[in-house]
Amino acid sequence: MKKSRGGGGLFDKDKLEAYLANQLNFFGGAHISEYMAEACKRTLNCFSKNTNKYFQKGKIDVHHTGQYAILLCYLARVAFEAGDRETADRVYALNKALHGFDIFYEVELPNVFFMEHPVGTVLGRAQYSDRLFLGQNVTVGGNKGCYPTIGENVCLHAGCMVVGDSHLGNNIEVSAQAFIRDEVIPDNCLVFGKSPNLVIKQRSYEEMKSRLYFFEYDD
Repeated sequence: MKKSRGGGGLFDKDKLEAYLANQLNFFGGAHISEYMAEACKRTLNCFSKNTNKYFQKGKIDVHHTGQYAILLCYLARVAFEAGDRETADRVYALNKALHGFDIFYEVELPNVFFMEHPVGTVLGRAQYSDRLFLGQNVTVGGNKGCYPTIGENVCLHAGCMVVGDSHLGNNIEVSAQAFIRDEVIPDNCLVFGKSPNLVIKQRSYEEMKSRLYFFEYDD
């Protein structure tokens, strides 16, 4: 990461660590030095496929809520993987306080995902895949002990809910305010409405690729 010329939110690793440590003092402080390199590595890899103009390859902007929230998600996860639940708890709490975003560090994150506006979004113990786009106020959660499975290149627009034994295939766009419960959605579909009267419209891969333009494709 390079320092920004005019200050702003583009910090080098040392300044980023100091900035974050200062915020964590409100939660009793935390030792994050040993986790920062891996958290930044995962974050920058996550950003590498993003086509949004505010995401710059090789940089993390702490003043961009979507970017900073993703960094904190990975940092909490790295601390948890190292067995340091105390640090994971505090980073998780900081993320909720700053962004109103809730994804517990025990939930395995995809390698590539994008939050345009993280506020109000809650991601439960589902199975997530790469190229996941999240709008604000999105909920993914359980129903009767079952959690969703979400395929690659899925867009969950603002206010939608995906719960229970739901299986979303690849290349899916879920409309704002949609409610999906215990449904199976095949690949390449537009989805809107509410279960049990959900509307699922099959589309071609080419059309879905043009609609889901948030990430670079390998093909």
